[in-house]
Amino acid sequence: MNKDLNQLELITSSRKFGASSLISFLMHLLASIIQQAKRANIPIAVCGEMAGDPSLTKLLLAMGLTDFSMHFSQLLLVKREILNANVGMLKARFPRVLKAYEPEAQAKALERLLA
Repeated sequence: MNKDLNQLELITSSRKFGASSLISFLMHLLASIIQQAKRANIPIAVCGEMAGDPSLTKLLLAMGLTDFSMHFSQLLLVKREILNANVGMLKARFPRVLKAYEPEAQAKALERLLA
């Protein structure tokens, strides 16, 4: 699964998201895992390159992630994104991304989310 998440990171960070049903599936899967873990009171974190990529911080926050683990060289960049993020707005807009059926609609919803 880590390889799949890295592929999601690559595609999302290069703004080619929504072009594949695989990307949509992985976003749904990750969001579902985060929500189910929270409901079951199981700690969950994203580690490594994905957690340390500031271009993905808003997306992970929108999914409900609160625990990030990354190389210390990325901490300040990600922290800045977290402090500047309106998490309530991100969480409110994220369902639109998941509900979008057509790749173009999903890409637009994701663009609005990450803007």
